[in-house]
Amino acid sequence: MQVPQAIWLTRLPSRSSIKGSLSRDQAFELHGSPTLATLHPHARVSDPQHNRSSQRDHLVARSQKILGKPGLALQGCLLHEPNENKQIMKIDYWHKFEHGGIYHIYNKTISGRLLFKEHNDYQRFLTKFLDYFGPYILLYAYCLIPNHFHFLFKVRKINNIDRNILKFEQTKQAELFLNNQSSVNKLLQDQMRRFFSSISLYLNRKYQIKGSLFLERTKRLVVTSEEDTINKLCYVHHNPIHHGLVSEYADWKYSSYNDYIARKQRVAWQDVFSLLETQNTKNGEPEFFKVHDLFKRDYDGI
Repeated sequence: MQVPQAIWLTRLPSRSSIKGSLSRDQAFELHGSPTLATLHPHARVSDPQHNRSSQRDHLVARSQKILGKPGLALQGCLLHEPNENKQIMKIDYWHKFEHGGIYHIYNKTISGRLLFKEHNDYQRFLTKFLDYFGPYILLYAYCLIPNHFHFLFKVRKINNIDRNILKFEQTKQAELFLNNQSSVNKLLQDQMRRFFSSISLYLNRKYQIKGSLFLERTKRLVVTSEEDTINKLCYVHHNPIHHGLVSEYADWKYSSYNDYIARKQRVAWQDVFSLLETQNTKNGEPEFFKVHDLFKRDYDGI
């Protein structure tokens, strides 16, 4: 019997079932979140040494082995039969910004270089980010640690962008956007370029260092579901714990976790609490702490 070229395996594992399945580095590179460490929907897995006639069983077994739990398979993972001529499809880490879209953006410095050496470095980075992006986004989460950063935000809808602020940008892209001649993607890409250029020039001058600051181009992944949004929110806040900097969320002062406790206006806490509301709970604030606690317990294997 001929084995099909590709097999779609669509059952979604729980967070606990994927605990320890892929390395944390793999999870970070593949999807930006170890809690969603299923392979990217376009990732391909192949094993050139396996017999064609048993390829289907092998692929199913392999997916179950990766997930570490029988009976489950990788969500949306396209598994191909062996073919030496086939190339692994690259993951798109640079999704276009669109109005109403939610995005997880992150980057890290080149080896051996710190992004933040003192309190003022953290403060300036966040302030500058809000200067460049604040008028155009709703900030859901951020985390700054010594050699990298994470932001989770929603791009404002076009009618919620203050056009008066655009006039003060004094950039070509802002002018084009203001005149409906450009897209929000090009506007935010330009803001991102200006933001990182500003950060690099400042830090290089302050610490008398030359050369590149970041390892590569900043990744931006679109978040497509409420569940993924909540997982990313917890993942961003959990980052300092994951890297051994603190043991509790509230102990790290350079993340938005404490902003939610203090209800600071720079984060869209009302939107997030609303997202966390359930039929049984009309107040999403308790759910905020509950999902973070569950994430930490699940991640730590408690």
